[in-house]
Amino acid sequence: MSDAPAPAGSDGGDHDAPVQLAELTVRPIDHASYLSELEAAPGQFFALLDACDEPKVPVLAKNLGDDAVSLYRGRAEEELWAIAPYLVALDKRVAQWVLDELSGTPYGILISAATNLETLRKHFRRFLMVESPEGKQLYFRYYDPRILPTFLTSSTADEVNAFFGPVHELIVPDDDGLLSAYSNSQR
Repeated sequence: MSDAPAPAGSDGGDHDAPVQLAELTVRPIDHASYLSELEAAPGQFFALLDACDEPKVPVLAKNLGDDAVSLYRGRAEEELWAIAPYLVALDKRVAQWVLDELSGTPYGILISAATNLETLRKHFRRFLMVESPEGKQLYFRYYDPRILPTFLTSSTADEVNAFFGPVHELIVPDDDGLLSAYSNSQR
């Protein structure tokens, strides 16, 4: 059984009951503004990078040492290292590299949170696996920028509250490298 919230309307309850969808605030943010925000609040910016679509990610994670961790653990970490999601603490240099080198690819998401790398890793690990209607355990690639906006906008308020946890903003790049910052309006 997964700790991840079930998709809206899948609670097995009354399917005619209205579902309260989450209230999100979305703001566009350009690269220069993002980097300025990062400089103003050092230690509060992270990236959740998807090695599945970007082979430069495991190399970056290895080079960053303790400032990068795989969300996978145990056997999955060993066997799936080349396609794993990596959580990376950002400073201006690393953030600039991500924006320059990975822009235009579905490299993952950027995160603003007043917490540390390990706490954020534990939080996001809770959402890695979901259960299909048939009871099969599946990986949920929520850190894929093509998936996250749909997940957030179709989730209930409780699901979004659980997903955001310690996160202030989830910054999602589009195919053109433009950024959209999602925040939970109910906080």
